[in-house]
Amino acid sequence: MNGDEPVRDANGVIETVESDDVVMPGDYMLYKVNPDGPRVRRFASGMNVADALPSGVEYVSSETRVCQDGATNPCTGPVYATASYDAAAGKWTAMESGILDTNLNVGGTETLYVLVKVKPATEGSTITNTATLGEFDQIDSNPDNNKDSATFKVGGTLSGTIYNDKDATWFNDSPVLDKPFEGVTVRLLDADGNPVKDSSGADITAKTDADGKYTFTRLPLGSYKVEVVPGAVKVDGTDVNLADYKQTYGYGSSTKRSEAGKGKLVTPTAIELTAAAPNATRLTSRS
Repeated sequence: MNGDEPVRDANGVIETVESDDVVMPGDYMLYKVNPDGPRVRRFASGMNVADALPSGVEYVSSETRVCQDGATNPCTGPVYATASYDAAAGKWTAMESGILDTNLNVGGTETLYVLVKVKPATEGSTITNTATLGEFDQIDSNPDNNKDSATFKVGGTLSGTIYNDKDATWFNDSPVLDKPFEGVTVRLLDADGNPVKDSSGADITAKTDADGKYTFTRLPLGSYKVEVVPGAVKVDGTDVNLADYKQTYGYGSSTKRSEAGKGKLVTPTAIELTAAAPNATRLTSRS
């Protein structure tokens, strides 16, 4: 995307990128729907497809392209302006009935491209789009293959705060008394304490901002721990080394006051990201 405008290839088709990254709210997805000519053994006309978009996405734009010679599938041929997709009704009029030269040739391909955006607050959701071929002018030789679906899962997040608990209250009084640590490296671990790797094989890490906050995003649902990596950081504008501080890492109510200052750099128990609770936000390291 170039801002809110999709990037297009030499044929004018919206470009997509194959990626192993987890889908998150705000991402754009492109659905491609293809009713193919060979299914009816004759010229196909009067085709309608039911495709009501799932609740987890919002409609952005759509277009239909036709390749009467079946040169590409999905079709990258010219835009077929006669076809229309009504997002509100969830209906694609692929080929109108009773109009001269509005047929899909045997062996031809026609593709509906629907650009959507993943809605906010959908973390942890499984989003499925289903397209169903409806009535058309010819006899369907195989009515059992008139439906298809595409599914993706929306990931979750882990976020927390690292601060200097100067008054040892186990309550973050920043910025009045306690001060956040800026520039702290935190490493994502699996439930067994092993570093989680990105697609290049590197450890997945994050750094705290000026408020001591950090976030891991695009996480598949599952179990995680977080580790603080000692090193040079800032606190209240002063350069310090985190190794000089005794730390206690907790999540929610997983730590006790008796554990304060015992130098634990890893969350004591695994944090579960589930469909019901895809975002964990109460990770805190006190020094």
